[in-house]
Amino acid sequence: MKSAQADSAVLECVVNDLPSGEVCINFQANNTDISDLSCVDWAPSENIWYLTKHFTIPSEHQKNGKVFTCKVHRLFKSWTSQSTGNIFGDVTIELAVVPSVGQSSSDSQKLLCSVTGFDPKIKWLSQSREKTGRDPDVTVMEDGRVKAYSEILVPQQEWNQGVTYTCQTKTAEKNASICTGVFSSDLTSVLSMASRARLLKRPWPIVFRV
Repeated sequence: MKSAQADSAVLECVVNDLPSGEVCINFQANNTDISDLSCVDWAPSENIWYLTKHFTIPSEHQKNGKVFTCKVHRLFKSWTSQSTGNIFGDVTIELAVVPSVGQSSSDSQKLLCSVTGFDPKIKWLSQSREKTGRDPDVTVMEDGRVKAYSEILVPQQEWNQGVTYTCQTKTAEKNASICTGVFSSDLTSVLSMASRARLLKRPWPIVFRV
């Protein structure tokens, strides 16, 4: 599933093992309701044994420090899901140089960039020009955050000349060249995810299982 809005984040609440009857679900941020109750007359079958509800997080709640839960109401009882954790926390970005196996001009230096966040996109730049790196490998971690990896090969001649290569994601970037040795960083807040859940600005939502 993909959100229709480019910058939206969608929560998904999945409720299992419910008997027939009216069920109501709402969503919370920091234990405060941010949605109305949504009620259905639930009747499980052989093919449908769980109830699913989606909710788009309002922009005013897409902030660092916000954690989200869904709450299920049934008659005089209610259940609350595990929290997503700090979904919109700070991004993390790391840049590493893979050791070279040779020093001739025909060899290359390999840079590896890894970014953890909400919907990390990696872009490589050199001398203000975009460079083509390997398509990122994307992993959804257990806590729900996404980690993306990308590599790029730098010609040894450029490396020896101290040409700077930049790994960039949203408002975060790190630079590497033979001259810097230690990578500089300028990190600012972007979206990230946490806790046993998944988020949707990507082709998958945050999933609570209740």
